[in-house]
Amino acid sequence: MRNTTRLSRKVRRGLEAVSADVVRVYDAYDPVHEILAPRASCSSGCSHCCRAMPPGMYAAEGMALALHLHERSRAEAVHRASRSQMESLAAEEDWSSHFFDGCVLLAPDGRCSVYRLRPLICRTHYVLSPPDDCRPERR
Repeated sequence: MRNTTRLSRKVRRGLEAVSADVVRVYDAYDPVHEILAPRASCSSGCSHCCRAMPPGMYAAEGMALALHLHERSRAEAVHRASRSQMESLAAEEDWSSHFFDGCVLLAPDGRCSVYRLRPLICRTHYVLSPPDDCRPERR
């Protein structure tokens, strides 16, 4: 499905500038990631935290992701998934029993579909405890 929504030149330039700044911040963090990642107990495809904790992001990160998704014709699919989660949550009478459905950017195989542009909260979240501690019956 091809994205037919066009961004004005001015909007695109603004989003591209913000995206470039966001990538520079991410690149600056990479050396820290290189030190901490080998100590993490998670492996590629582990998505327990992505399914259990709602992510957050700075506005600039959201803009960078929006441009990235728009360019790959995925913005509408992510919007539909997000809206579905919000409608499900709004229908709940007792929110205390609601369990987060998972990040809408997760691929079916449990990997992050926007790994290179994943938000800082995702980049800086490292689980150092044994992986078995993430099992639902252990929480």
